[in-house]
Amino acid sequence: MKKIIIVLVIPILFVILFLAFIESIGPSVNKNVSVAQVNGVGIQKQAYEKKVQESETFFKWQKQDTAGLTTLQKDAVDALVDESLINQYATQHKISVSESEVNERYLQTVAGYNRRSNIAGTEDTDFLAKIKEMYGIEKSDYLLTLKEDIVKERVQVDVGIPLAQWILEQKKSAKIKIF
Repeated sequence: MKKIIIVLVIPILFVILFLAFIESIGPSVNKNVSVAQVNGVGIQKQAYEKKVQESETFFKWQKQDTAGLTTLQKDAVDALVDESLINQYATQHKISVSESEVNERYLQTVAGYNRRSNIAGTEDTDFLAKIKEMYGIEKSDYLLTLKEDIVKERVQVDVGIPLAQWILEQKKSAKIKIF
């Protein structure tokens, strides 16, 4: 009888301990492809590298020293953590942005650029060349940036306080791991 109980109890204890261990380490994040984790959501290394590259390109365009790469890297991680918090809130509160809204904002931005640059019409060639020069990004990346901006605006309206203040408050209670 003791033998049967031991044979049954040991595997059950093993499963319980294993499940407790898995629960304690939280959601799985592959540190080889993630640079950070925010509330269990990984921030991809590819997004981080892209953010650093955009910052470096912008600093070079402004003819600023990029020797402080550590600062650029930290700023990139911080910005991606902020974006993750905003996107998590937007998802939880069903805040979304349609493609037509992004395209409308893009056309408004191009029209404003063309006016300031004394360019007639709605052509975006000069605008895209300037964005490429300043940030090293293509139109598709810029459209994603516009979408993120609109989401940020909507989250700020929804939370009812300045976004920077809201982010600071969220960081106090969020589970953030930097790898």
